[in-house]
Amino acid sequence: MTAWQWALELVLILLLAATLFYAMRLERTIGVLRTDRAGLGDVLASIRTALDDAERGIQALQNMGDHTGRALTLEIEQALQAQADLRFLLDRLDSVAAKVETTIKSGRASTAPEDSRTVGPAHSKAERDLLKVLRLSK
Repeated sequence: MTAWQWALELVLILLLAATLFYAMRLERTIGVLRTDRAGLGDVLASIRTALDDAERGIQALQNMGDHTGRALTLEIEQALQAQADLRFLLDRLDSVAAKVETTIKSGRASTAPEDSRTVGPAHSKAERDLLKVLRLSK
């Protein structure tokens, strides 16, 4: 054998030794991955369970939000209707109060004595109460 052949064989032996060393390391790594595979499956199963729980929670929140939104919309509509009713009643009360006031004034003018300084308790109790209410409402 020549020197070149010996050198080539020595290089091949070194390469085979390095390959053997890396193959052994790869075998250990694969063994660790195989043992961790079951753990990885458990982690994936717990992640899937958590995702399912989150989806159910989101669905429940959406349902509750929809229900609450509908109830709130109904309450707002009822409040707006009550507001319109109250405005109508206030307008009617204002017109009735104005009519009552003009009626009282015209009644006073027709029954007022010649001397306005001598106004006494000629009004009935109902008229006095009505006048008191009108004064308080102003």
